[in-house]
Amino acid sequence: MYLIDGYNLLHQTEIDSREELVTRIDRFCSSRNKHAMIVFDGYSPDDLSTWSVEVKFGGDADEMLKKIINDTANPSEIVLVSSDKDVRFSARSRGMRVIKSEDFIFKTDSTATFDDDAKPNMRLSDEEVARWARAMRGNK
Repeated sequence: MYLIDGYNLLHQTEIDSREELVTRIDRFCSSRNKHAMIVFDGYSPDDLSTWSVEVKFGGDADEMLKKIINDTANPSEIVLVSSDKDVRFSARSRGMRVIKSEDFIFKTDSTATFDDDAKPNMRLSDEEVARWARAMRGNK
């Protein structure tokens, strides 16, 4: 699941409104069979939630995000999207993956990627290393 700092992400994009951001995140999540929770500052009488995106409004989104981070039972299953240092620190201290808002690419095509500001922990078996070495030398 993606936990998204709404206005923080919105201000890093060319998107003009909360509604459009929710629509784009909904498409992104639907194309990957994922879910997201977007937290915005302030309040709204409108329910912007969709099947794959839950939208929450809190007077202070950062405080609401920290509470969600601290209360979650499975932090390793959540990816936080925020550029706020305090929120990112809270998430990392609970073992969540963190992506800065400016690095989050939420295209809906299959080539979409994102940069994680934490280093990935990839481990290849000796057989996989040998296969990649052969492929790079041109010996498949």
